[in-house]
Amino acid sequence: MSDYTPKENTGTLHRNDKGDNPARPDYRGSINVNGDVLRLAAWVKDGTAGKYLSIAVDRQEQRAPVPSKDDIGARLDHDGDHAKREHYEDADVPEDELF
Repeated sequence: MSDYTPKENTGTLHRNDKGDNPARPDYRGSINVNGDVLRLAAWVKDGTAGKYLSIAVDRQEQRAPVPSKDDIGARLDHDGDHAKREHYEDADVPEDELF
């Protein structure tokens, strides 16, 4: 899906390439509801009253923020019911605790 963000309280659906997987949605898109962008997936179904769209809504995946230099060197240790934050310089962190 592109980086397009619909205007507030609008959305779009586009035909989806299902490839060799018939379970994939027939349409994909997104909708902006009061500033909250949601993903849409839709399947064309046959019902007693004719064809209709079955729609699923899912939240956009949020990318994890890149940690700051201070966050990388900090560790949260728990001491009973109290949590304390300790700061370590790069040289103080054991190598097995590095990324």
